[in-house]
Amino acid sequence: MTLSPVNRFVFVGVCILGMFSLGQVGCSLFVPKKDRTQFYVLRAAKAEGRRYSASRTDAVAVRVGPGNEASYLDSLSIALEETPNRLKFLDSYHWAEPLAKGIARVLGENLSRFLGLSHISYYPDPIPGGSGIEVRYRINRFEGALDSPVTLDVSWQVIESPGSDVKTSKRSVYVIPPTQAPGTVDSYVERLSAALEHWSAEVAAAIRAP
Repeated sequence: MTLSPVNRFVFVGVCILGMFSLGQVGCSLFVPKKDRTQFYVLRAAKAEGRRYSASRTDAVAVRVGPGNEASYLDSLSIALEETPNRLKFLDSYHWAEPLAKGIARVLGENLSRFLGLSHISYYPDPIPGGSGIEVRYRINRFEGALDSPVTLDVSWQVIESPGSDVKTSKRSVYVIPPTQAPGTVDSYVERLSAALEHWSAEVAAAIRAP
């Protein structure tokens, strides 16, 4: 088929335009998508806003752990309760550290403030000096919904070492209602931190008790 000069010009132009369009599409396939994942951490109680009085107990060495959690909590994705028996793991909202480490860290930081301690050790590190208090625990439940209460269900013991004498053994449940601004992941994580604060206060009271 022989094309006239005009048709040949149009044909070449269409081919060039088609090749340019395909090149644009091809390039867009290789452009990395922006990672929109947001990362969260649990926070200890603020010193200036603490509602619990600290007492100096520097003579007592305290170690957090050993502790463990229900296996469903072993996920970097933040879990929300959808129904009493169904959870949803958020793809774009992750913990910035393993949740088990975050729980232990916040418990330790809170105990340090509530008890006036200058140092807290963490399992598997030994208790300084070989004697003191161990806080052992198991997190049975630690979640809720964005617009309803979050629940911390924890079994815990205060152990005097050496000798492993049980000073306190309890199962505690803390329910933190929605704040004035429910429905956000930020508010949800803040309420989880608040639940740990209440538990830490109870553990601190058990450690202080004669």
